[in-house]
Amino acid sequence: MRLLEREKRTVTLKAAVTRTNKYTDTERLYRYDNTSAQAIRAVVQPLSGHTAALVYGQGIGLRKRMLYDGEATVALGMGVCVDVDASAPCDYRVEELPTRYGDGHIAAVLVYIPPEQRGV
Repeated sequence: MRLLEREKRTVTLKAAVTRTNKYTDTERLYRYDNTSAQAIRAVVQPLSGHTAALVYGQGIGLRKRMLYDGEATVALGMGVCVDVDASAPCDYRVEELPTRYGDGHIAAVLVYIPPEQRGV
């Protein structure tokens, strides 16, 4: 199954930056490598449904599902710029190990990063 192009939007993937000092306040922020940023076309939709509510509880509104059928690597912990500009700190991150399906598409659960937790 190829994902419908009309349902896709452009989002930006960024690899996570390794934390170097766990004892400073700024190291608690989510940081991503802008030099490795790559724009992809993917379907991003709210994560909803009874099963998702059971698994994720009350924070369901802060999670999205991303469906992608391209060649770029999507990995656990990556940042995703969904509702912000590609040059801004990421507003979502890949929360679970992405699932790859036999037809070639990837499903990933994204979780919202509050603005005060986003590093530059």
